[in-house]
Amino acid sequence: MGIILVLIFWVWIYLGFMIFFGCLVASSAERAELAAADPQKDDKQLRDAARGLLILAIACLGGPLWFLSKRVRQRWSSLEED
Repeated sequence: MGIILVLIFWVWIYLGFMIFFGCLVASSAERAELAAADPQKDDKQLRDAARGLLILAIACLGGPLWFLSKRVRQRWSSLEED
């Protein structure tokens, strides 16, 4: 059971990073197109893209990192009791 949880955890982190960097590349390409068309609109789009990436990073990576910190706290408290 522990191995399955570890595998799920690492796949979750891997997918989170892949989604995050995929969105980063896509927003960079879109930002370059917008800058060529209308420089004023690019600033608003850049802020929106940055906000979206932050939300995506928190959603994708926050869960696994919370799970990892919970496991570390449990392990640390069990070491202190010994």
